[in-house]
Amino acid sequence: NIELKYEDDPQAVLILEGASGDPANDKIVAASADNATVSIFGPVHVQISHLTISGGKQGLNFTISPLVQVKGCVIEDNVHEGIWVANTVVFVKESTIRNNGQDESGNGVGLYANSIGILENSTIENHPNGSGVQVWGNSTGFIHGNTITGAEYQAIAVENSSFAEIGKKPDGDGNPRGNTLTGPFENGIRVSNNSH
Repeated sequence: NIELKYEDDPQAVLILEGASGDPANDKIVAASADNATVSIFGPVHVQISHLTISGGKQGLNFTISPLVQVKGCVIEDNVHEGIWVANTVVFVKESTIRNNGQDESGNGVGLYANSIGILENSTIENHPNGSGVQVWGNSTGFIHGNTITGAEYQAIAVENSSFAEIGKKPDGDGNPRGNTLTGPFENGIRVSNNSH
């Protein structure tokens, strides 16, 4: 497990990148499911690309990070959430988040406590004890061009004074940037408790 608590340098940068460019070959597997596979607390700009991240309490856990960029990763087989963020800006692109929360509650992606999440062109699948994406607690989600399949509750849940832009008008090239939602789900999209 990787855990970094850093509070001193607001310009700190951490880059975790797969050497081969193929997440099937380059992996971070948690030694213990008691903690997140990768956990960052504090003002660190984080870039993660082309890695498989698995086996932890959460795959990625970020708190108070100014910017987290995840691209081309596979985040799978974690006890709870695949990605869990609080008071953080996270950008997830062209990644696969799957099979998290198999035995306990867990969402594919959880945006909590004033977080901003931009989720684009990713696959979020098989979360039998949670939702595909949960935007909660004054958080904001921009959810474009994703495929979300199989979750116990919602494909996308927007709750507790949060906002989400789900899908997008066609770009200049005429192609839509919507999301594909394929159940089973309790609800495809649920917006509740003063959310939009």
